[in-house]
This record gives sequence, structure tokens and C-alpha cells, in this order.
Amino acid sequence: MPAIAKRLANALEKLKAYQDNAAHPSIVRSQTLSSSDREVLVQAGYLFEIMKGWWLAGRPDVNPRDSAAWYPNFWLFASLYLKDRFKDEFCLSAEHSLLVLTADQTVPTQIVVMVNRRVAQKLDLKLGSSIFMYPETNAFPKNRVEERGLWVMSMPEALSRTTETHLQKNPVTVTTALRAVDKDALKRKLIDGGHSKVAGWVAGGWRALGFADDADDLVNVMSLAGFKVAEKNPFSKEFQELTKASGTKTPHALRIEAMWAAMRESVVKVFGEPPARKNDKERFLAETRDIFTHDAYNSLSIEGFRVTAELIEKVRTGSWHSDKLPEDMQTKNALAARGYRYAFDAVMESIGQILSGADPSDTVRRDHRRWYAQMFEPMVQMNIIKPADLAGYRRDTVIIANARHVPPQHTSVSDCMETLFGLVKEEKHPAVRAALAHVFYEYIHPYIDGNGRTGRFLMNVLFAAGGYPWVIVPFDQRKRYLEAMGSASERGDAAPLSELLLEGVRAAPTYRDTSTEKVERYYSRRP
Repeated sequence: MPAIAKRLANALEKLKAYQDNAAHPSIVRSQTLSSSDREVLVQAGYLFEIMKGWWLAGRPDVNPRDSAAWYPNFWLFASLYLKDRFKDEFCLSAEHSLLVLTADQTVPTQIVVMVNRRVAQKLDLKLGSSIFMYPETNAFPKNRVEERGLWVMSMPEALSRTTETHLQKNPVTVTTALRAVDKDALKRKLIDGGHSKVAGWVAGGWRALGFADDADDLVNVMSLAGFKVAEKNPFSKEFQELTKASGTKTPHALRIEAMWAAMRESVVKVFGEPPARKNDKERFLAETRDIFTHDAYNSLSIEGFRVTAELIEKVRTGSWHSDKLPEDMQTKNALAARGYRYAFDAVMESIGQILSGADPSDTVRRDHRRWYAQMFEPMVQMNIIKPADLAGYRRDTVIIANARHVPPQHTSVSDCMETLFGLVKEEKHPAVRAALAHVFYEYIHPYIDGNGRTGRFLMNVLFAAGGYPWVIVPFDQRKRYLEAMGSASERGDAAPLSELLLEGVRAAPTYRDTSTEKVERYYSRRP
């Protein structure tokens, strides 16, 4: 074994020994490894310096220099670093406390931390992230809780310190907090602190969100305590359409409802009035089956599979046989193409039922699991994955490569999916149903793999239900598509995705124009 390879093997053994017993194996302190071991691991791409004394460990397939490794570990590093330096004498600002408490999974460019010491410092980290620490010895919060390993203000404390400016810039976060907070505890906090101005927009917000009794109670008790409250509705009309919060919903689910309400108008603005006519069942299904090869090529290519039109056509016609073609047996791309075909056929069945009169929301709620299972059936047949792996939603953490948004913990997935399908059922505009269902399917990421393909199937089933054609996102628009999805999930802006999808609607062949020339011109783009 060459000397460098032997050094790397020894360093990896030491790294593995540490990680096998570490509570947080992805974060490594300098004293854990010798400088020579760190050097060889850095050169091989297994280790990356976050800051002096702190390192991020990565797997061979996920370089620790990449955002795919850093973003899921940002909050973990922040908690370990702050506790190591300040013990329990720190607390996130009101703004960032609310982000954590309301399940905002997006990695911020900077978190603001108040410290019960005379410390003022900005700590610059990788990929433009930073931690800003400032002294707050006089107004250090008394009511704190620990979330994600971080000390944050309790929700009543954070809301009592929230400014109207912050509310206007972050309506989704504040809406989620007002629905999730212990309302009696917030009332007591506002009264004890004499926060009459905050009480005004809290009362107005509660009334707008359907909590009129709590709004009246707050105003009355504040008045009895000698405080004059000027009630003010801080939310726009769409927030008032939210249903009253259920005590069983997680902050993740409440945030999804608020984000849907905040984004729907931008989709309506882009798409305008829905189609005046419904799709004809037989013609729509025949037309869509005709473009299967183009759909599969683009959708699989977006997900990183190296497929060709020839391979997909072989799968479509049934001339690909894993038992007779050993060279294909180990081909992930061929298995993905066959699974896509199975799932596509199942999706066509769902659309057929909807166009025959079945309720769209009930159908997608029931059938989306079957599409997913069909997608991975070839891998079950080849004993690559177990049938039990396809039962239910994911049971572990998942990340989205190069995205600041980290999907909800697996324990919240079921609640989030129920919330998503409830929103689909309540939504009146078909383009909003299709576009935002896709956004939030990706946002939740209910499965370990296959979310992009299944999410686009969900989108197109709902497009079909609303009278729109099947929309293919071309592979040569991949970068724009991923940026638009990020804009929606990370910044709450659905306009870029809506514009991209509308282009697909307008360019797609319909049963008024089913010419082969148009199909080929639009769908057979290849790099």
C-alpha cells in the first residue's frame, strides 16, 4: 500500500473510532485528531475547517465543502459552539427564537445571539453564514426554552419583544407563532410587561385568524390593568382565510398553512383565470401517453439519472428484460426508467378516475403512495430495497442537495402531509392547487428518495383536474427550475415557479394541436 494511502487509511480509522462513539459525529474538534491526520483527511475531502478548532466531517459522496453537507449541520454547529463558549448564558434574539420555535427549517445567512456577558463579535462561517453575538446583561430573557440544542426565548417572551417591522417582514413566522402559542401565557406576558402596543397587533391578528374570544379577552384585561390598546389587524386578506388552529398540529404544519396563504395570490396573478373547459378524458390520456418518452427523459434527467430516449423507449415497449440482459441488471438508470413507467401508468389511472368525476384531492391523497411504490417496484424485484421500505413515509432525516431549506423532522411528516392534502381540498384555483402542492411536497420531502418525480406527478394530476395540459419541465431549464423551487420554499416567493410552469402550459400540445412536430420541438430537447 502506498504511503499516502496508508496514512489516509489510518486517519479514517481514527475518525471512524471517534464518530462511532460521538453524540454528534459530523462535528469534530481539533483535539480529536492529530494535525497530520487532519491534513490527510482534508486533502482527501473527508474534513473541512468550519473555523479554528472546529471541523466538519463528510462522507465520500458528500464533500464537506458542499452546501449539502453544511446546511444540515449549521444549527448543530451553532448549538455546540455557543454552549461550549457561553454554557447557558446565551439566547437567540426574538426574531431568531421565533424562527426556531415555528419550525423554519431554512438556514439563515446570520443568526443573532444575545449573551449575558460583555461580548460583541461577528463570527464569519462558510458559505456566507455567520453568527452575530452582542451583550445583553440588562434585558437578558428570563423565560427560555431549549430547542435544537439552542437556548431560545419562550414563544410568549419572543412575541412580546417582536416589533411591528419584523412582523411586516415575516408574516408567515408571526402568523404561525400566534396560532401555536399558549394564548393565556402570552396574555399574561403582555399584561405583566405593559406591552400595550404589541397587544394591539396581537389582538388584531388573533381576530383575523379566527380567535375572536382570545382577542376580546386580551383587550378587556389590558384595559382593566389600565392600558389602552389600539387593536390593529396586521395581516392581509389571504391570512384571514386560514382555518382556526388545531391543538394537534405541529408548528411545521401551521407554517405550511401560513406559507400557502402567503403565496397563493402570486400564483393566481401569473396564471389568471382557470381554463373554461375541462379536459376530455380519452383524448387527454392518449395525448399524454404519447409524450411519455419526453416526460420521462426530462424528469429523470432533472434528478441526475443518465438516461436516453432509446433506453426509455426500450422500457416503454417492454423490450428491456433484467433477467435476460445482465448488463442492464445492475443499471440504476434502467431501473429508474422502468419504475418511472410503472408510476406513470398508475398516475394515468388516477387522472382517468378524476376526469370521470372522482374528487381530485381525495384521489391524490389516496394514490400518491401507490405512485411512489410503483416507482421503486423494479428495485424491490431486484432485491435492492425491501418491500417494507416502501411502507409509509420516511423514518429518518433527509436533506435537499444545495438547498438552504432542510425538510421537517420525520416525526412531523404525517401531520404535514395531512395539512398539505387539506389545503389542496380547500383551494379553489386549480393552478394554485397544482403549483403549491408541488412546492410543499418538495418542502416536506415525505420520502428518502423519489420526491421530485412524485411531486411533479402530483402537480400534473392536479393540472389535469383543472383543465390544463400535462406540463414537462425541460432538462435544459433545470437550473432555473431548482432556483424557482428554492425561491418558493426558502423565501416564500412562488412567482418564478409559476412563470416557468405557465410557459410549459402555453407550449404544451393540447388536443387542439397534437402535431408530432410541436411535440418533438418542445419536448425532445437534449443537452
